[in-house]
Amino acid sequence: MFLHMQTFSRPRVFLWKGSEADLFDFHHYMNTTNTNIKLSLAHSRQQINFLDLTIFKGDNRLHTTICKKPTDSNTILHTNSFHPPRLSKNIPYGQLLHLRHICDQDQDLLLQSQAMSDRLREYHYKPHLITP
Repeated sequence: MFLHMQTFSRPRVFLWKGSEADLFDFHHYMNTTNTNIKLSLAHSRQQINFLDLTIFKGDNRLHTTICKKPTDSNTILHTNSFHPPRLSKNIPYGQLLHLRHICDQDQDLLLQSQAMSDRLREYHYKPHLITP
């Protein structure tokens, strides 16, 4: 079972091997040990979203992909902004490299890279900088 607990400053993900009842008991215990710290809890047997990635079970192992939250907006820097030109050259590389680090399955990486390339084109990035 995936477990996501978060305090004010540092979110954490754990794999829980006990029962769901034991998980709730543990969560309750953790929230009663210090009155200044309260932990939130999200759990699932199949997948969990954590920061900008989704961790899920498949083929008897864990996999990761990009997590798009409902509030996510396309906040890529537009090439017409007044930022230094080198930023516009490095953003596509950094965004696609980020996908490579998170997507552990090649087919998923290809789909996510294509979606990222489409977003970069919307913001007028040069085609030679966008090659996935």
